[in-house]
Amino acid sequence: ARLAAPIQDSTVASYFQIVGITNGEEVVFNTNVPRPDAGSFRDAAFLLHDGSLTSLALSGNSAPDGGVYGGGLLDPLSLNDSGDVAFAFDLEPFNFPIEVHAGLYRYAHDAHTVSPVAEPGTPAPGGGTFAGVGFGPHLNNRGEIAFAGVAPADIGPGAELGLGMGLYLADSQDRLRAIVRPGDAAPGG
Repeated sequence: ARLAAPIQDSTVASYFQIVGITNGEEVVFNTNVPRPDAGSFRDAAFLLHDGSLTSLALSGNSAPDGGVYGGGLLDPLSLNDSGDVAFAFDLEPFNFPIEVHAGLYRYAHDAHTVSPVAEPGTPAPGGGTFAGVGFGPHLNNRGEIAFAGVAPADIGPGAELGLGMGLYLADSQDRLRAIVRPGDAAPGG
C-alpha cells in the first residue's frame, strides 16, 4: 500500500513517543489525533521526511492487507539507519489478549510503502498460523525484524486458549523462521 497523504485539518495530541532519527533526518514517532466524529483519539504512526509529515498507520484506516487498523500501536516502533520502520498494530475487531489479532508491518523507505510481514492467519514457522504479534518488534540495519508472535501452544500462560508467544525472525524479504517457540527445550535443559 502506498503511504497515506498527510492528515489534513487535524491536530496532534500532546502525547508523543519518538522512535528515532536517521542521519538523513527522517524522524519516526507515534502520537494521537482526534477522531473526526467523536471526542476520542486514535493512535497514529508518522514519518517526517524532507519536511513532510506522512501517516504510516492510523486507527480506523485501511491496513495494507485489506483489514482495518484497530485500537492502536503495540509500542514501540523500530527504525533502522536506512529509514525503514517495523511496527505492530492492533487490527479490527479488537480482542483480548491485546496481541491476538494484531499484525506486524514494514515500511520500506526505498519503495515508500507499508506491507504486511505477519498477520493473523499467516503460517507460523513450526506449525499452525499466527493469531497475532506482540509489542515492540526490532528492526536491524540488514532489514531483519525480530518479533514476538502469537502461535498455537499447549504450554505456558496462554495454554488454556491454545496459544503461546514465540520469538520469530523475518528476513529482509519477509521470509519467516522460528527462533524459539513455546515448548522448545531451554539451553542446558
